[in-house]
Amino acid sequence: MNIGDLVKLKRMITSHGSYDLPEEKIAMIVETQNDSGKIRVLLPSGQKMWIHPAEVEYFPKDRRYLKE
Repeated sequence: MNIGDLVKLKRMITSHGSYDLPEEKIAMIVETQNDSGKIRVLLPSGQKMWIHPAEVEYFPKDRRYLKE
């Protein structure tokens, strides 16, 4: 997990539980883990948010997904 890596948001974890998102969102990591273990991501809308690393799915490191 590095700054600049692209990730897919697959679920949101709130104080009420874990929820699957109705549509996939792609985000970019802009800050690594803070004291509480969360990462900060930048969404395509320009919104930044702190999320738990378990809420994201990482793209493969071989970058073949760009050719698909």
